[in-house]
Amino acid sequence: MGKTTTAKNARLDHILPKARGGSDYKDNLRWICEEANIAKRHMTDEEFINLCGSVMRWIGERIKEVSSR
Repeated sequence: MGKTTTAKNARLDHILPKARGGSDYKDNLRWICEEANIAKRHMTDEEFINLCGSVMRWIGERIKEVSSR
């Protein structure tokens, strides 16, 4: 499940970030929610997904650690 993008929280995202050589042409733009846009920053989709996976694994490890006490 993802967060619904609305007129109030929608932000334009560069699929290939401008900092990585992406353009402002419409084929490199999409609407995503503000929180995702802020979190993604200058990352590619693959980098962002990998970061999210790493965070989830870290959280899982902390939960196991706390639960085993």
